[in-house]
Amino acid sequence: MDSSFFTQSYEDLYEILGIDRAADEEQIKKVVIVFVRMALRFHPDKRGAQDLDASEKFQKIQHAYSILSDPKKRKVYDEYGEAGVKMTEQLGDVPYELLGRINLIFFVLTLVVALLIVFPALVSGKADGSLSWPWVAVFSPIFLVDLFIIISISTVAKRGDGNDDNEDDNGFPEDREANSEQRENRKKDIKKRTYTVVASLLAYYLVFCMFQILIALRLDNVRLPWWGVFIPWFILEAVHLVTGTMGFIAKIKTGVPIISPAEGTENMSIRPLTSSEKVDALISTYAFWVFRIVQAALLISKADGSVIDWRLVFIPSYIYGVWTFLSVLWILVSSRYVSEPGLRSELFASFLRGIISFFIFGTLIYTGLGLLIARLYNDENELPEHLPHHPSALTIAIPLFIVLAYEAELAKAKNSVVIGEIPVSRRIEFDAETATASSSFRR
Repeated sequence: MDSSFFTQSYEDLYEILGIDRAADEEQIKKVVIVFVRMALRFHPDKRGAQDLDASEKFQKIQHAYSILSDPKKRKVYDEYGEAGVKMTEQLGDVPYELLGRINLIFFVLTLVVALLIVFPALVSGKADGSLSWPWVAVFSPIFLVDLFIIISISTVAKRGDGNDDNEDDNGFPEDREANSEQRENRKKDIKKRTYTVVASLLAYYLVFCMFQILIALRLDNVRLPWWGVFIPWFILEAVHLVTGTMGFIAKIKTGVPIISPAEGTENMSIRPLTSSEKVDALISTYAFWVFRIVQAALLISKADGSVIDWRLVFIPSYIYGVWTFLSVLWILVSSRYVSEPGLRSELFASFLRGIISFFIFGTLIYTGLGLLIARLYNDENELPEHLPHHPSALTIAIPLFIVLAYEAELAKAKNSVVIGEIPVSRRIEFDAETATASSSFRR
């Protein structure tokens, strides 16, 4: 779409027809008379084809009448202007109320991305001494993002009550009564599941918020050991361990579906996992979790006064980087043992995507990590700040800025589809029956 779509100015359609914006239905009916009079007055056949001003005026009158005489278009125009009317025309049968949701989604996403970009800048200013704010104030952008997320989770419950009013109530009175009772029981069950899942999500995220608050307070010299600060973190990691274990057990019990290309999913069979597949599932479930736990333990030990060198504290992060690189290489190795050409090409394409992403993001992330280690090491050993190997906090944050900007664009691309010429964000729909969330525009 042309970028001028939202920036171009439009004339007030009410002024063109000479009616009040607050006109009621009776007054709107008079638009017909106004339109006929003005159309006859400015019609090119009456004023002459050479009268360009009259032709332009006639087109404006016709356009204004076509919108304001239609109740739906008028309502959209009153709320979103002429650009909103054009959007609804391109969206077709999509209800105009979706425009408000689209605007809200884009506004919230833009605000969240802006806050996430502002936060590293504030941290850099505080670390370099150019900002005198307390750490709690520095964390304010993150706290605002937390508030948006908590509100978003809370609104899920409002959509989980279920609506079975469209079910068939035909038949005998006793059948309708039985259907009504089943419907009520089903609604109660859906509502119970919804509130259970929403409460769990809220509890999970509130624990994460507590972790952020404790970090800010500890940095403001509140007397609290770092292992106490990390208690919420380890609670979350315990939740990850339990859910990961449940998923691993379910995967072992479920097995692997065997689908015939000719028969499709109708005659699908299940086979148990092989030993290598079980090992692969075990590693993929617990490897990253172990790295996180070890890294957190080393950080806590160092922050609470351990003599371990900062260059050794981040060893788990570097080991995980090597592990990720080897995992990407393993995709290439695995593709050589696949006989099906289509699957082999797909694996090779996956390897290319993985290796390119690794070198781009790996370079940025580990450059930033190396600069952070140099800064911490130099501060601890009281080396002069003017040395070339004493990076500023802003320099350390540059790779993070690049990664955040890219991730924001990637998330925007992944969470939008195009209807006509209008990009529309995917909405996350919550299925209370299965207690799962899914995208209504998933590819």
